[in-house]
Amino acid sequence: MHTTLSDPLISGSLSRKPAARETSGSETSARPRILYVGSLPEDRLALNHILDGTQWLLSVVTTCQDAIQRLRTTPVSAIFCESELEDGTWKEILDGLNGCCDAPPLIVTSRMADEYLWAEVLNLGGCDVLAKPFSGREVRHVLETVSLRGSQSSGRVRHAGAA
Repeated sequence: MHTTLSDPLISGSLSRKPAARETSGSETSARPRILYVGSLPEDRLALNHILDGTQWLLSVVTTCQDAIQRLRTTPVSAIFCESELEDGTWKEILDGLNGCCDAPPLIVTSRMADEYLWAEVLNLGGCDVLAKPFSGREVRHVLETVSLRGSQSSGRVRHAGAA
């Protein structure tokens, strides 16, 4: 099953300016996009609330399979992925990114965000771990870090799965 919360959901800037709805496809493509892979409505709503008034757009899928499929067609700047999904784990998403020359950073989300998970994510090539319930300050900090990394690398929007 594929779920999308009306793209674009979120716009504005990280400085918490009032949100402005997207009006054209070209504007939407210029904004950084987060792919959220998870099935819990409360997590999607929390992210929506935290990101309200930021530059980030949020796309949502519920399974590993849908995430890999979406990553082949949609440029994303970051992936937030629940640690456990109905058809796998964050590791399947990470495996799907292997071989991509400019893969987006993977941020794993979990209620059990302990040192073991954090070390495993970093050792296997993930970017970070976010504890749930989400803290607005932590989510924005991770996204600022992702933005900084992106501007220091190629400056292009990352597109996983592109040949």
